[in-house]
Amino acid sequence: MKSDVLVRLATILLVTGFASAGPCKPTSAKTTSAISSTASAETSLATSAETTPTEQFTSATSVTSFIASDETSALFTTDLTSTAAAPTTETTSAAAISTFAFVASGESRVKDKSLATFDADDRTVLFNAYPDSAVRTFTIDAQGRISDNLGRFLCSYYSDSYYDPNGPAVVGTCNSENRVQSFFLICRTSASLTVQCSIPARSCVPVDEDLQSTLCEPAPGTWSQFFVSPPNILDYLLIGDGAHVSAGNTPIEMKAQPV
Repeated sequence: MKSDVLVRLATILLVTGFASAGPCKPTSAKTTSAISSTASAETSLATSAETTPTEQFTSATSVTSFIASDETSALFTTDLTSTAAAPTTETTSAAAISTFAFVASGESRVKDKSLATFDADDRTVLFNAYPDSAVRTFTIDAQGRISDNLGRFLCSYYSDSYYDPNGPAVVGTCNSENRVQSFFLICRTSASLTVQCSIPARSCVPVDEDLQSTLCEPAPGTWSQFFVSPPNILDYLLIGDGAHVSAGNTPIEMKAQPV
């Protein structure tokens, strides 16, 4: 019996050591947020952003931690009651483009780079070559939802950082089985081929320094400013409040490049 216990303990330690030796993990802290709106479907969101883009979102964490941190800390969880029903009104684009590359424009380090996605749910989108990702073409449907040529819609995953509570949301592929886990990007193209997207606005305040928790609620209007994440090995697409530029983030524009 004693030897069985020792064998089981050794197995647990081996598995734990293997997991902790993986790629960068996000710095995390326990957070509880509550938010409600008037859309038609009420759901619960518990997402995370891992530093490795091939891993699923399992909590919501600050963009800085999501991008750059390689340290681990306490388990970060978020309980967010929100609404994210698909829009019911049709949206039309000023420029009729059926298929396009989604390209960064304006002066930034990702200028003229095309957006790449993974063939999987709940993955970040990025401007860099990375194993299992590829540059895709995109379309905008009649409801304004943008999707890649694999049929994966783009969604926003809010950041609930205690130190930057109103920081931008990370853009990633939606969860195909639970699309209301996050918010669709609603987009249109302008006559100049600029792609303009938006997500519901919200307002958050830090409420507990010990728990590093935030409290969030719906805010009037939308967030529609694209950003590229702070300089790192990988460059991620973010969307947030144009009046709130978090440290390290660079405002950018996105354009449709016909293909």
